[in-house]
Amino acid sequence: MTKVSIQSVTESFDAEGRLVKERMKQAEKIGLFHASSAKINIANDALIEGLLDQGTLAMIYGQSNAGKSFVALDIAAHLSSGKKWLGREVKRSNVLFVALEGRRGLENRLVGLSQANKLYPNSGLICRSTRLNLFEGSADAQDLIDQANWVFDESPYGRAIFIDTMAMAAVGASENDGRDMGIVLEKLRWIKEETDAMIMLVHHVGKDASKGARGHSSIRATLDTELELMTQGGNRYLKVTKQREYEKGGKIPFSLETISLLDTGMTRVTTKIVQPADTTKLSANDAIVSLLKEAAMPSDKLYEAFKAVRNWSNAKSQFNQALTTLKEKSVITEDEGLLKLT
Repeated sequence: MTKVSIQSVTESFDAEGRLVKERMKQAEKIGLFHASSAKINIANDALIEGLLDQGTLAMIYGQSNAGKSFVALDIAAHLSSGKKWLGREVKRSNVLFVALEGRRGLENRLVGLSQANKLYPNSGLICRSTRLNLFEGSADAQDLIDQANWVFDESPYGRAIFIDTMAMAAVGASENDGRDMGIVLEKLRWIKEETDAMIMLVHHVGKDASKGARGHSSIRATLDTELELMTQGGNRYLKVTKQREYEKGGKIPFSLETISLLDTGMTRVTTKIVQPADTTKLSANDAIVSLLKEAAMPSDKLYEAFKAVRNWSNAKSQFNQALTTLKEKSVITEDEGLLKLT
């Protein structure tokens, strides 16, 4: 057997180590890096705890008139003040909110947020309501970059841009055409890189709600975070349907409260504000009825939806008891495996 001294082994390792270090230096010179040089990297600053990061592309989507714009503006207002949003920690941020569906509605919502003590005079929320087209040419995208960087102004705060809606920012493009959407998505990538902001898009659900947001699959593939606004059992939720860095599948419950802004008898102006959901008072019977108002469904699917409404004690027992009671009172019936209201 050949004897190998400890010294020779040490020298061999030293020589190999020097070679690796030299290779690492060479790799960096040509835009590469050695795997062994990897370290823990926090790529983006969290803007909302466990949900939204700076430097990412996010989307809220849902049915028309479901409250998407109210939710997006509520998030923007909380970012601008640094106040907790539905129980989650928030990093104070400078925010540019691009409202492309009318200034009057936007201003009413802003007044409502102020009345609800969610928006403050010293907040970092700046709004734009002029047209924006991210499909034709590059002038509008450059204009948005310039405006956003003016808003952010080298501040230590977070950075966020909201675009409400994606459809209005892509007039002339076919949402189902990969080439058209590629142009729009490339502009969004450019804006994100030039501003280092979180960009939140407000979008619509497709004709088949089960298939998610409207448009080409490349849209969803590009997103870092996707939030679906949905109603269930009479309650509203944001369901986390995609997350690149955090866990997906969670639901964030909330409610929309109508408040009066002006009432002179002849003129009445109202708006809605986002509030934490109070599901604790909803009975099992009412929950089942509310769910079946939305759609008939088999018992197993109804039970899964029932569990998501609130934190029940003994969910299965309460569900079965309520189901039996509602059947006995002829409030619901079962037809070909589907439970529905009579």
